[in-house]
Amino acid sequence: MEPGYREYLPSDPALARYVSRLWSWSAGEAVPAQSLVVPDASFDLIFKRSRSAVSLLACGVMTRARAVATEPGAAYLGIRFRPGFGAAFIDAPLVSFRDALIELPDYFARQPRLLAALEPGAPPIDALIVEVSRQLRRRAAELDARELELVRRLADLRDDHVSAHARALGLARRTFHRVFARHFGIGPRMYASIMRFQRLQAVAAARPDLSIGELAAAAGYYDQPDMSRKIKRLTGMTPARYLAQTYKT
Repeated sequence: MEPGYREYLPSDPALARYVSRLWSWSAGEAVPAQSLVVPDASFDLIFKRSRSAVSLLACGVMTRARAVATEPGAAYLGIRFRPGFGAAFIDAPLVSFRDALIELPDYFARQPRLLAALEPGAPPIDALIVEVSRQLRRRAAELDARELELVRRLADLRDDHVSAHARALGLARRTFHRVFARHFGIGPRMYASIMRFQRLQAVAAARPDLSIGELAAAAGYYDQPDMSRKIKRLTGMTPARYLAQTYKT
Protein backbone atom coordinates (compact mmCIF):
# COMPACT_ATOMS: atom_id res chain seq x y z
CA MET A 1 0.00 0.00 0.00
CA GLU A 2 1.30 3.48 -0.85
CA PRO A 3 1.89 5.73 2.16
CA GLY A 4 -0.96 8.09 3.01
CA TYR A 5 -4.62 8.20 3.98
CA ARG A 6 -7.48 7.39 1.58
CA GLU A 7 -11.25 7.05 1.91
CA TYR A 8 -13.65 4.84 -0.03
CA LEU A 9 -17.42 5.23 -0.11
CA PRO A 10 -19.45 1.99 0.01
CA SER A 11 -20.52 1.12 -3.53
CA ASP A 12 -23.60 -0.80 -2.35
CA PRO A 13 -26.48 1.57 -1.35
CA ALA A 14 -27.78 -1.01 1.14
CA LEU A 15 -24.40 -1.10 2.89
CA ALA A 16 -24.12 2.70 2.81
CA ARG A 17 -27.09 2.91 5.17
CA TYR A 18 -24.89 1.49 7.94
CA VAL A 19 -21.32 2.35 6.91
CA SER A 20 -20.30 5.91 6.09
CA ARG A 21 -16.93 4.97 4.57
CA LEU A 22 -14.01 2.61 4.48
CA TRP A 23 -10.52 4.06 4.83
CA SER A 24 -6.92 3.00 4.48
CA TRP A 25 -3.85 4.48 6.14
CA SER A 26 -0.16 3.68 5.88
CA ALA A 27 2.91 5.53 7.12
CA GLY A 28 5.28 3.49 4.95
CA GLU A 29 8.65 2.63 6.42
CA ALA A 30 9.34 6.10 7.82
CA VAL A 31 8.70 7.40 11.34
CA PRO A 32 5.14 6.97 12.64
CA ALA A 33 2.57 9.35 11.15
CA GLN A 34 0.41 11.07 13.76
CA SER A 35 -2.99 12.68 13.42
CA LEU A 36 -5.47 14.29 15.80
CA VAL A 37 -8.83 12.54 15.67
CA VAL A 38 -11.81 14.40 17.12
CA PRO A 39 -15.17 12.99 18.28
CA ASP A 40 -17.68 12.33 15.49
CA ALA A 41 -19.98 9.74 17.20
CA SER A 42 -18.67 7.00 14.89
CA PHE A 43 -17.44 3.52 15.75
CA ASP A 44 -14.59 2.02 13.70
CA LEU A 45 -13.38 -1.52 13.15
CA ILE A 46 -9.73 -1.38 12.09
CA PHE A 47 -7.87 -4.21 10.37
CA LYS A 48 -4.12 -3.88 10.87
CA ARG A 49 -1.55 -5.72 8.79
CA SER A 50 2.02 -5.41 10.09
CA ARG A 51 5.22 -7.13 9.03
CA SER A 52 4.63 -10.10 11.31
CA ALA A 53 0.95 -10.29 12.24
CA VAL A 54 -2.61 -9.24 11.52
CA SER A 55 -5.07 -7.93 14.09
CA LEU A 56 -8.49 -6.37 14.43
CA LEU A 57 -9.02 -3.32 16.63
CA ALA A 58 -12.27 -1.79 17.80
CA CYS A 59 -12.06 1.99 18.12
CA GLY A 60 -14.88 3.07 20.40
CA VAL A 61 -16.91 6.26 20.15
CA MET A 62 -14.78 9.08 21.49
CA THR A 63 -15.81 11.81 23.90
CA ARG A 64 -12.51 13.70 23.57
CA ALA A 65 -9.83 14.21 20.92
CA ARG A 66 -7.04 11.66 20.63
CA ALA A 67 -3.66 11.74 18.88
CA VAL A 68 -3.35 8.54 16.83
CA ALA A 69 -0.10 7.21 15.32
CA THR A 70 0.55 4.51 12.74
CA GLU A 71 3.21 1.84 13.10
CA PRO A 72 5.96 2.10 10.45
CA GLY A 73 5.53 -0.62 7.84
CA ALA A 74 1.95 -1.41 8.86
CA ALA A 75 -1.16 -1.02 6.71
CA TYR A 76 -4.63 -0.28 8.10
CA LEU A 77 -8.14 -0.67 6.71
CA GLY A 78 -10.95 0.90 8.72
CA ILE A 79 -14.73 0.51 8.58
CA ARG A 80 -16.46 3.61 9.89
CA PHE A 81 -20.02 2.84 10.94
CA ARG A 82 -22.67 5.49 10.95
CA PRO A 83 -23.58 6.55 14.50
CA GLY A 84 -25.62 3.85 16.23
CA PHE A 85 -25.08 0.96 13.80
CA GLY A 86 -21.77 -0.55 14.95
CA ALA A 87 -23.35 -2.44 17.86
CA ALA A 88 -25.64 -4.42 15.57
CA PHE A 89 -22.71 -5.59 13.43
CA ILE A 90 -20.44 -6.74 16.25
CA ASP A 91 -23.34 -7.87 18.48
CA ALA A 92 -21.96 -6.09 21.56
CA PRO A 93 -22.90 -2.88 23.41
CA LEU A 94 -20.78 0.02 22.15
CA VAL A 95 -20.62 1.53 25.63
CA SER A 96 -18.04 -1.20 26.39
CA PHE A 97 -15.64 0.42 23.90
CA ARG A 98 -16.11 4.10 24.75
CA ASP A 99 -12.87 6.12 24.48
CA ALA A 100 -10.90 2.89 24.00
CA LEU A 101 -8.92 1.07 21.32
CA ILE A 102 -9.37 -2.65 21.98
CA GLU A 103 -7.98 -5.66 20.13
CA LEU A 104 -10.48 -8.40 19.26
CA PRO A 105 -8.20 -11.47 19.19
CA ASP A 106 -10.82 -14.17 18.52
CA TYR A 107 -12.47 -12.54 15.52
CA PHE A 108 -10.37 -14.11 12.78
CA ALA A 109 -11.00 -17.64 13.99
CA ARG A 110 -14.51 -17.16 12.59
CA GLN A 111 -13.36 -15.35 9.43
CA PRO A 112 -10.74 -17.46 7.60
CA ARG A 113 -11.27 -15.77 4.22
CA LEU A 114 -10.81 -12.36 5.75
CA LEU A 115 -7.68 -13.48 7.57
CA ALA A 116 -6.23 -14.75 4.27
CA ALA A 117 -6.92 -11.38 2.64
CA LEU A 118 -5.02 -9.62 5.42
CA GLU A 119 -1.91 -11.82 5.51
CA PRO A 120 1.36 -10.16 4.43
CA GLY A 121 1.82 -10.77 0.72
CA ALA A 122 -1.96 -11.00 0.16
CA PRO A 123 -3.68 -9.07 -2.67
CA PRO A 124 -3.69 -5.24 -2.60
CA ILE A 125 -6.04 -3.09 -0.57
CA ASP A 126 -8.77 -3.10 -3.25
CA ALA A 127 -9.17 -6.88 -2.88
CA LEU A 128 -9.41 -6.54 0.88
CA ILE A 129 -12.10 -3.86 0.53
CA VAL A 130 -14.11 -6.21 -1.69
CA GLU A 131 -13.90 -9.01 0.91
CA VAL A 132 -14.77 -6.72 3.84
CA SER A 133 -17.74 -5.30 1.91
CA ARG A 134 -18.96 -8.81 1.13
CA GLN A 135 -18.85 -9.73 4.82
CA LEU A 136 -20.69 -6.56 5.82
CA ARG A 137 -23.44 -7.11 3.26
CA ARG A 138 -23.97 -10.62 4.59
CA ARG A 139 -24.17 -9.35 8.17
CA ALA A 140 -26.55 -6.54 7.14
CA ALA A 141 -28.98 -9.11 5.73
CA GLU A 142 -29.12 -10.80 9.17
CA LEU A 143 -29.88 -7.67 11.21
CA ASP A 144 -33.18 -7.21 13.02
CA ALA A 145 -35.33 -4.69 11.13
CA ARG A 146 -37.09 -3.45 14.30
CA GLU A 147 -33.77 -2.82 16.03
CA LEU A 148 -32.43 -0.91 13.03
CA GLU A 149 -35.54 1.26 12.85
CA LEU A 150 -35.15 2.10 16.55
CA VAL A 151 -31.52 3.11 15.93
CA ARG A 152 -32.58 5.37 13.05
CA ARG A 153 -35.14 7.09 15.27
CA LEU A 154 -32.64 7.45 18.11
CA ALA A 155 -30.15 9.03 15.71
CA ASP A 156 -32.63 11.85 15.03
CA LEU A 157 -31.71 13.34 18.41
CA ARG A 158 -30.15 16.72 17.62
CA ASP A 159 -30.65 18.69 20.82
CA ASP A 160 -30.66 18.30 24.59
CA HIS A 161 -34.42 17.63 24.91
CA VAL A 162 -33.86 14.05 26.05
CA SER A 163 -37.14 13.61 27.94
CA ALA A 164 -39.21 14.76 24.95
CA HIS A 165 -37.32 12.44 22.62
CA ALA A 166 -37.82 9.49 25.00
CA ARG A 167 -41.57 10.18 25.18
CA ALA A 168 -41.80 10.38 21.39
CA LEU A 169 -40.30 6.88 21.19
CA GLY A 170 -42.55 5.54 23.96
CA LEU A 171 -39.60 4.81 26.26
CA ALA A 172 -39.09 5.58 29.93
CA ARG A 173 -36.20 7.97 30.49
CA ARG A 174 -34.00 5.31 32.14
CA THR A 175 -34.73 2.81 29.36
CA PHE A 176 -33.99 5.48 26.76
CA HIS A 177 -30.55 6.16 28.28
CA ARG A 178 -29.72 2.43 28.50
CA VAL A 179 -30.76 1.67 24.91
CA PHE A 180 -29.02 4.78 23.64
CA ALA A 181 -25.73 3.90 25.36
CA ARG A 182 -25.83 0.35 23.98
CA HIS A 183 -26.15 1.47 20.38
CA PHE A 184 -24.24 4.76 20.38
CA GLY A 185 -21.61 4.11 23.04
CA ILE A 186 -22.33 7.44 24.75
CA GLY A 187 -25.22 9.17 26.46
CA PRO A 188 -27.79 11.21 24.51
CA ARG A 189 -26.50 14.59 25.76
CA MET A 190 -22.94 13.81 24.69
CA TYR A 191 -24.27 12.61 21.33
CA ALA A 192 -26.22 15.85 20.86
CA SER A 193 -23.08 17.83 21.74
CA ILE A 194 -21.01 15.94 19.15
CA MET A 195 -23.68 16.39 16.48
CA ARG A 196 -23.70 20.13 17.16
CA PHE A 197 -19.90 20.10 16.85
CA GLN A 198 -20.31 18.35 13.48
CA ARG A 199 -22.70 21.09 12.37
CA LEU A 200 -20.20 23.72 13.45
CA GLN A 201 -17.51 22.13 11.28
CA ALA A 202 -19.84 21.91 8.28
CA VAL A 203 -20.82 25.58 8.62
CA ALA A 204 -17.19 26.66 9.11
CA ALA A 205 -16.14 24.80 5.96
CA ALA A 206 -18.98 26.30 3.91
CA ARG A 207 -18.84 29.84 5.34
CA PRO A 208 -15.24 30.82 6.19
CA ASP A 209 -16.35 34.45 6.26
CA LEU A 210 -18.42 34.06 9.45
CA SER A 211 -17.13 35.27 12.81
CA ILE A 212 -16.87 32.95 15.81
CA GLY A 213 -20.08 34.39 17.25
CA GLU A 214 -21.94 33.92 13.96
CA LEU A 215 -20.70 30.34 13.72
CA ALA A 216 -21.98 29.64 17.23
CA ALA A 217 -25.45 30.86 16.30
CA ALA A 218 -25.50 29.02 12.98
CA ALA A 219 -24.48 25.73 14.61
CA GLY A 220 -27.17 25.99 17.30
CA TYR A 221 -25.16 26.90 20.40
CA TYR A 222 -26.80 29.01 23.07
CA ASP A 223 -24.09 31.64 22.73
CA GLN A 224 -20.36 31.94 22.08
CA PRO A 225 -19.27 31.06 25.66
CA ASP A 226 -21.48 27.95 25.48
CA MET A 227 -19.73 26.91 22.26
CA SER A 228 -16.29 27.61 23.72
CA ARG A 229 -16.92 25.38 26.76
CA LYS A 230 -18.27 22.48 24.73
CA ILE A 231 -15.67 22.62 21.94
CA LYS A 232 -12.82 22.77 24.45
CA ARG A 233 -14.27 19.73 26.22
CA LEU A 234 -14.30 17.76 22.95
CA THR A 235 -11.05 18.93 21.34
CA GLY A 236 -8.90 20.40 24.12
CA MET A 237 -8.76 23.66 22.14
CA THR A 238 -10.71 26.88 21.86
CA PRO A 239 -13.04 27.06 18.83
CA ALA A 240 -10.84 29.72 17.20
CA ARG A 241 -7.71 27.60 17.52
CA TYR A 242 -9.38 24.38 16.40
CA LEU A 243 -10.98 25.99 13.35
CA ALA A 244 -7.76 27.79 12.40
CA GLN A 245 -5.87 24.47 12.57
CA THR A 246 -8.49 22.48 10.73
CA TYR A 247 -9.53 24.92 8.00
CA LYS A 248 -6.23 26.52 7.05
CA THR A 249 -6.37 28.57 3.90
